[in-house]
Amino acid sequence: DHQYVGTILTTSSFAAATFEDFIALQDALEDEALDGAAYHINRTMMNHVKTLKDSQGRFLYQEPSMTEPAQLWNFPIRKIRALPKYSASAANTKFAFLGNMQYAHLGDAVAIQIGFNENPLWANLKVLGRAYERVAIKVGIPEGFAVLKTNAESSTI
Repeated sequence: DHQYVGTILTTSSFAAATFEDFIALQDALEDEALDGAAYHINRTMMNHVKTLKDSQGRFLYQEPSMTEPAQLWNFPIRKIRALPKYSASAANTKFAFLGNMQYAHLGDAVAIQIGFNENPLWANLKVLGRAYERVAIKVGIPEGFAVLKTNAESSTI
């Protein structure tokens, strides 16, 4: 929801996202939030992001190196499985964001749950037990995040 982020920018579809859209996310963040910010997209959006060029024909995507992750105009790109895939473009869908996770709060959504080997299939895998921890994330300072989403009446790819 909008109350959890500082700015929401829109485009007609995932494929229609331009370099201007991604740069506008930078402009939407507080200056202090830019130090430590990163782009967050689904890994399937990466090929589209790699094609983005500025007005002078320069690619915005920078390949990862031995010491640095892949970057988009000097901001790291983090692949987030929970964001929609490139092929899932739909109306009113958030698909990318630029944010500084230091502006968010992490906490336990549920206490750690432990399961023991009650299923015969687990024995085949030589698993005696499993522990699950669910983590919740809540934005503490909305101005540290800007979201890119499709219009309410959006076209597909």
